[in-house]
Amino acid sequence: MAESSRQRIQRALFSLLEEWPIESITVSEVTSRAGVSRTTYYRLYDSLESVINDALDELFSRVEPLVPRKDEKGNYDERLIELSVYQMLYCYKSEVELLCPLMHGSGGVILYHRLFDFVHNLIKKYGSWPEQDTVNAMEQIYVTAGMTAVIYQWVANNCEEPIEDMLKMIMRARMTSPFTQQ
Repeated sequence: MAESSRQRIQRALFSLLEEWPIESITVSEVTSRAGVSRTTYYRLYDSLESVINDALDELFSRVEPLVPRKDEKGNYDERLIELSVYQMLYCYKSEVELLCPLMHGSGGVILYHRLFDFVHNLIKKYGSWPEQDTVNAMEQIYVTAGMTAVIYQWVANNCEEPIEDMLKMIMRARMTSPFTQQ
């Protein structure tokens, strides 16, 4: 199947990100490497950051459905949670070539913020917090920051640790956190 202009632009930008931080890359370099015109580029994107966000949207759209839902009694099946975390980690690892180049310059900031927002929204949507109040909101951010930092650092290390080890660490942390216990 032929690669779309969008895919070529993304691949070109991420290839350039392996060499330089995003602040040093121009649209001309991306279009030249992608083999597309500036018109095509600007028809699809308005900035290099929008290329990154588009690629991350695709990734997170594949990860979000992996999150387990509560059963009819409002509980989670622990086996489904573990399977879900494994699948999410596998998805991140399978995209390590996309994610690692983002670690340079402001690309890393974009990735961290997007990952933080994604994790935080999942915690708010599927977490076990009662009515929203200031303390619960702070607890959610605490858990979100911890999970985001663990995943971000794992990706920054090229996902070298086996998924199974990361899964054990996350599940152990989840079971011992007073914020995530039901």
